[in-house]
Amino acid sequence: MDIAGTLQAGAAAHQAGNLAQAEKLYRDVLDAAPQDFNALHLLGVVYLQMNRAGEAIGFLQRAVAQNPSIPVVQFNLGLALAADNRPADALKAFDAVVAADPKATDAWEARGNALAQLGRIPDAVDAWKNAALLNPRAVASLANVGHALSEMNRHDEALDYLKRALEIDPVSSNALRDITACLGVLNRFGDMLPIADRAIARAPSNPDLHCARGLALNALGRTSEAQASLERALQLAPDRVPVLFEVLQARRYACDWRMPDVDLARLLGAIDRGAGVEPLTGFILLTDPAVQQKNARSFMVQRYGKGPAPIWQGRRYTNPKIRVAYVTADIRQHPVASLIAELLERHDRTAFEIHGLSYGPDDGGPLRQRVTAALGGLHDMRRHSDQDVATWLAANEIDIAVDLTGHCEYGRPGIFAWRGAPVQAIYLGFTGTMGAFYDYVIADTVALPPEDAPFYDEKIAYLPDCYQPADSKRAVAGPALTRAQADLPETGFVFCCFNQAFKITAEIFDVWMRILQRVEGSVLWLRCDRDDVKANLQGQARARGIDPARIVFAPRTSEELHFARHALADLFLDTIDYNAHTTANDALWAGLPVITHPRRTFVARVGASILRAAGLPDLVADSLQDYEALAVALAGDSQRLAAVRARVAAARTESAFFDADRFRRGIEAAYRTMATTARAGAPARTFVAAS
Repeated sequence: MDIAGTLQAGAAAHQAGNLAQAEKLYRDVLDAAPQDFNALHLLGVVYLQMNRAGEAIGFLQRAVAQNPSIPVVQFNLGLALAADNRPADALKAFDAVVAADPKATDAWEARGNALAQLGRIPDAVDAWKNAALLNPRAVASLANVGHALSEMNRHDEALDYLKRALEIDPVSSNALRDITACLGVLNRFGDMLPIADRAIARAPSNPDLHCARGLALNALGRTSEAQASLERALQLAPDRVPVLFEVLQARRYACDWRMPDVDLARLLGAIDRGAGVEPLTGFILLTDPAVQQKNARSFMVQRYGKGPAPIWQGRRYTNPKIRVAYVTADIRQHPVASLIAELLERHDRTAFEIHGLSYGPDDGGPLRQRVTAALGGLHDMRRHSDQDVATWLAANEIDIAVDLTGHCEYGRPGIFAWRGAPVQAIYLGFTGTMGAFYDYVIADTVALPPEDAPFYDEKIAYLPDCYQPADSKRAVAGPALTRAQADLPETGFVFCCFNQAFKITAEIFDVWMRILQRVEGSVLWLRCDRDDVKANLQGQARARGIDPARIVFAPRTSEELHFARHALADLFLDTIDYNAHTTANDALWAGLPVITHPRRTFVARVGASILRAAGLPDLVADSLQDYEALAVALAGDSQRLAAVRARVAAARTESAFFDADRFRRGIEAAYRTMATTARAGAPARTFVAAS
């Protein structure tokens, strides 16, 4: 046999892309000469190219054993080992390459990838930086550094690398994804537009680019342009689930209720097949708790896989005080901070050691100052990685880590993926199942009835009254306002809904318009700043035979003035698929009655939970027909409404809902059960906390 000729023919077939023929010819060589170095190496490369990494490894190892000093063979062995999910072995091969040739750019990049697989992110960043120094046009390395730095919350540094990657390849989807996320965290969406526009000029048919542009425009309040960009993205990629989701979400945020059954069915079908969309905004489209759970699970798998090896390794703590750490992005002027502040002030420090870990923006405002004072200081984790924060929890022997943000804006579930504490709970900010990594969801039996427990991956810690705390230190009255100052008519009944507009659906709007028809001279007062939303709602009113002038809009204003203007309304009409949460809390504290109708999911049952705990169960309607009838009846009977308002006012001092110390005792009882269970080495379990 002509070994040299056969090898040459195999190389020619290989170069031509005929991998099957190359495989046959290389094997023919090895049949005749089992230790032929070139045939061993090249056959390994063929199998690597055929995605048969397991077979490639054996041949490449035999080649390396013959001559370990040839970097390219070590490099290909490393690639095969990495493809076979053996990053530690791959790293040894890449180490050998860079030791022999310190300028091997591809090996430095591959070395970074292996280190990242092993969770050694800082080392991976160093390797990728080396690759970028050796080859300033190494887009993948630049993008990888940017991604890693953004995951480590070093967003300003990340931007430098991501911008460099996009200057070389304006359509790099990974770099575009990460730069959009970084600019979002830094609230610099304006910087995204020129990047997206340059990329679109180069690749006008790329749906990711139009989607990124739409998200930036939407954040800047240029909603009609945003919607056009997102709709264009959907035209280009009608089967792309993330694009479809963004389009449907943008329509809902604009109160554009074009929601063809086929579009929603496509989204639900994709989720059923394992797609995952952002769970918080998914609440406005996914109204079945089983679908919400499936979506949350898929989303977490997409983001974190099975999760890294846990940092807490089962050690049982015996500290005399139970150590609780609240972990959140929202220690600022935010509903979560306003709800939790008094609880933090009241916690029993003789039995509990309370910590606050903040990784979100510092607005320097009075609410942040109040929470910081209540905690006796705040641990600022903005520039620390998820792993760093989890390591802090373990190092400080935290019994219970309470995530107050979850999947909400700036949320970092990755901290909890690292498992830094024996007990991890989701609470308050995100009202749904997280899908992975958490032991408990803190709830109540109205917001999360026991029959819905199967739709939660967490066990349920039931509080005795309402899951939501209330701040009894808020002012009861603000500055006096007149109807004229609020653009309201001088006479007539004022229905209001101060929920965010995306919670308004066509179904509840139909009910509201029927209420206006039945209550002569009444108006509906909505909280809204966006011109496109106003136009859409006025158009929807007109289509239902209601004068658009009967829809009055309350613009964004200071918290003090917003609270004060509640006194001008007569009745708060709740939304149904996504209730008022903090908004209902505020309305009742201001003395404004709220009526609601509960549905299936946690977010759609909060109104009922609050009203029942406040001693106002008669304001919870069993059906939309009852909801409509109740609103009309209260508007038409001034004595009945006055009696309800008197009960709402009395609830501030007489109800369980506004009893801050009762709430404190209930949640501390829950923490005791969680900690006692964990310290005994028992698994998490569903329970009802003592009142």
